Amino acid sequence: MAIGWLGHPRFLALVAGGMLSLAGGELTAAIRVSPTAVVLNRPEGAQQVLVIEILADGRSRDATRGASYEISAPAVATIDSAGLVRPHADGTAEIIIRRGTEEARVPITVRGIGSPQPVSFQYDVIPIFTKARCNSGGCHGKAEGQNGFKLSIFGFDTEADHKALISDGRGRRVMLVDPDQSLLLRKSAADMPHGGGRKIEKASDRYALLRRWVAEGAPYHTEGEGPVVRIEVEPAQQTLLAGEAQQLRVTAFAADGSQKCVTLEAEYDTNAGNIAAVDQRGLVEASDIPGEAAILVRYLGHVAVARITLPRPGVVIERPAEQNFIDGLVWNKLQKLGIQPSDLADDATFLRRIYLDVIGTLPTAKEARRFLSETAPDKRARLVDELLARPEYVDYWTMRWADLLRADQLTITPQGAVAMTRWLRKQFATNRPYDQFVRDILTVQGSTQAEGPAALY
Repeated sequence: MAIGWLGHPRFLALVAGGMLSLAGGELTAAIRVSPTAVVLNRPEGAQQVLVIEILADGRSRDATRGASYEISAPAVATIDSAGLVRPHADGTAEIIIRRGTEEARVPITVRGIGSPQPVSFQYDVIPIFTKARCNSGGCHGKAEGQNGFKLSIFGFDTEADHKALISDGRGRRVMLVDPDQSLLLRKSAADMPHGGGRKIEKASDRYALLRRWVAEGAPYHTEGEGPVVRIEVEPAQQTLLAGEAQQLRVTAFAADGSQKCVTLEAEYDTNAGNIAAVDQRGLVEASDIPGEAAILVRYLGHVAVARITLPRPGVVIERPAEQNFIDGLVWNKLQKLGIQPSDLADDATFLRRIYLDVIGTLPTAKEARRFLSETAPDKRARLVDELLARPEYVDYWTMRWADLLRADQLTITPQGAVAMTRWLRKQFATNRPYDQFVRDILTVQGSTQAEGPAALY
């Protein structure tokens, strides 16, 4: 009787020798851990560890929540089941990570617990307000503020925010002599009535950081603080199967070259929640619907994107004929996702769609009969050319772009709206290439009342 490959002596020897392990019913060839070393320098700091499982077939998947963790010196730091490391005392230790029979070790260095760096209002406190949605448009960030307290939207004006906390309201929001009695802390933790409810858990690191800032005198500037110049998200691209999950890790890089993990402080949004949802700890969960999703990550005005692909495996795609180079790109993408292209639209469906897309209206009965009665093989291409040459094309797309650029006469005055609309009409009437069109918008100079796109500003 033939032996299946799982029972082959060479395969069994690899498993027995620890070179391959069975985890979750699949073959694990190795695990990779990121970062390779952890450094924490404040009591409220945290570091997200990612564990990537390399399968025997070459595919990789997240095993952060499926691995087991151990800290060689628990007094120095602890790690939870989701791979988040928190410091407790100065010292060094190792994280021992196991997945199946695979093991990895990551060194930890903890310092500054007894004498941490001062809390920065701009770079430590503002992210707390943003994460808790305190400075969002639905709370204190709206134009008139909320209940007499106003913050700049998403913390864009940190000096005004600091003044609102320290000076406005007779200084009652922050009590330097008794931090625990500060309205900022009591309301955010719901120790006293707050219209927004509890925003920060009292036992959390965010609360501890806010309290330490108040205890340090609630300064605006601190020694050694530096601006964040960029953020990175890991992994930037990942392919998931239905039901799989992926933990993200976000790192902020300062102008002086230092870096810190801001996975807990960053904000996360998905553009396709039915394909891949994300929670506020950065855990992405795939559904069973094939497609692609972009996870938008924001921190202190910086943005990064993690692209999640969810293919449907085992689907054989029948590629339709390519009419142009765009078709080739689309078919390649659908093949990668395992999605069979839909059948070619019939003439009636095509006619309706092309009229609405190009000139924004339906064909007349006469136009419909004429097109449907034609038998020439190139009639669709000729119809597209005819519609692009009609004045309705210019009218419709001028209106669409005026909406996109927000040419609202109540905001930019009627003269500004007319000036921008006339300029837009000329761009479509002369079939101006989009790269030139957009360059003019981004580099425009001159009066917002003159014919041109200046009113956008």
